[in-house]
Amino acid sequence: MDFYILDDDIAVVKTLKHIITDRNIGTVVGYNTDVECAIDDIKEESPSIIMVDFMMKEMDGITFIREVKKFNREAAFIMISKLSDKSLVNQAYDAGVEFFVSKPVNILEIERVCQNVIERMKLKKVVDNIQSAFMAVNSEDSKSQVKREVPAERKQNWLDIMLGSLGILGEKGTNDIRKIYERMEKSGRGYSKQILSDVAESLGDSEKNVEQRVRRALKKALTNVAATKIDMLEDDSQIYAKYVFDPLSIKMEVNFQEGLTSAGGRVSIPKFMDGLTVYRDFIED
Repeated sequence: MDFYILDDDIAVVKTLKHIITDRNIGTVVGYNTDVECAIDDIKEESPSIIMVDFMMKEMDGITFIREVKKFNREAAFIMISKLSDKSLVNQAYDAGVEFFVSKPVNILEIERVCQNVIERMKLKKVVDNIQSAFMAVNSEDSKSQVKREVPAERKQNWLDIMLGSLGILGEKGTNDIRKIYERMEKSGRGYSKQILSDVAESLGDSEKNVEQRVRRALKKALTNVAATKIDMLEDDSQIYAKYVFDPLSIKMEVNFQEGLTSAGGRVSIPKFMDGLTVYRDFIED
């Protein structure tokens, strides 16, 4: 993923550049301390993600984002700031900011936020492809006036959208989650150890290994949900979370990430898997 960095403090710019490069988060295609030069650079480079300071002498970050969106509506924005005023935070989100990164810059926070934005952009691409596929099917159907059944894999796309919003499409345990859910649908039953055993057998693996992979994926999802709450971001992950995670677990994970407790929230495979069924029933009503 291509990054561009704008901050009137060259030390911050260099720090961010080193973090993105050294952690293999993406490629920094340009950076600047001057707003006008940055706008010219962005027109030429068309970066996917733009990191911008909120308080700059020439132009504030919100105005800058609005200017860039006049010619580049696809870029995602990460704002670097000490901002705490909620009205200004809301203005920034309205302008198109995906996440905030607080100053002084923290390596782990930068890595987490960047990965979340990258995951969200990948999800958007998946959703756009799904919408295009459905539009194509509907177009063909209207032309032929022949009613055709939508393939089963397309009916399952809501699950990939949900898992993508939770930030776990790339996790090893995600495929296990899909397999378990498919088995639950086929049997018409909720999650059980027997279903876990059947999936493990079909994969030629042990129950323990499958369960561990799923737990790691769910823990990653819980971590991502808690992170969006810390960043004061209202997004789809929080909508899905209420179906698959216990509210207390989310609160515990938030407190853990903020350094208020020594242990994070716990995940429950039965709660998560049965929550998928509840969510499916909700969207099909």
